[in-house]
Amino acid sequence: MLMEGWEEHQNLPRTRKIPLVSIAVDENLLAELCVKMVTWGGLPFNSLDQPGLKDLLQIHTNALKLPFRRVIEQNNVKVPVLDNETRWNSGFLMLDYFVKNEEFLRELIDGNDLVQLSEEDWQFLKEYCTVFEPVYCATVRLQNESLTMGDFFFIWLDCLMTVEEIANSQMASTLVAAMKNRQTLLVEGKPFLAALYLDPRINYVQSDLMSDEQKKIGLQHLLQLWSKMRTRESHGGELSSVPSSRQS
Repeated sequence: MLMEGWEEHQNLPRTRKIPLVSIAVDENLLAELCVKMVTWGGLPFNSLDQPGLKDLLQIHTNALKLPFRRVIEQNNVKVPVLDNETRWNSGFLMLDYFVKNEEFLRELIDGNDLVQLSEEDWQFLKEYCTVFEPVYCATVRLQNESLTMGDFFFIWLDCLMTVEEIANSQMASTLVAAMKNRQTLLVEGKPFLAALYLDPRINYVQSDLMSDEQKKIGLQHLLQLWSKMRTRESHGGELSSVPSSRQS
């Protein structure tokens, strides 16, 4: 691929032109550098230490170096998704692409030394996407602008129960254990319990989602907040979400 021609610089006299030197560009090197700029070193769900995940991400990166974009378009297959550290779900979507286009990709990379996937790799991909699909769906639902703490808790529980239903998967068991540990920390927080206390979907008689002790802690926290508000008002203060510098 060659780039050549002439370009006229706007800040120079019209009579003077700057020649552009013809440069031979290595397409493979260019593709490799582009891939590195976009996704080099990015891993989805870094907290999950599972053998094979890093290798599969590298294989996907290598696959993008192959000149098969035209083949993809001819077969009406979507272009592969790149992992991107600034996008929460890009890692999952990248691996999910392999699972959903398994037959096409098997034929495409068959016999290619740069990209090789064993049956164990394909099995890992399928298990990974099965386990983390509920997490992906939960993060999408949590992007709603009008969520209450109760909404968050229901989305969390729905995700947890869906992963728990996945049988014969050590990965699913590991994720469930991590989510339950995190949930224990959540329900120990007084502000969290106070927010749940105000949600009638959670706070009702003989609720399965909130114990009497948790209701008591949530109510006490709300009463303490109310007491602080009254005390501040009695001293001429005012509670407002507007910063004091903007108040008139």
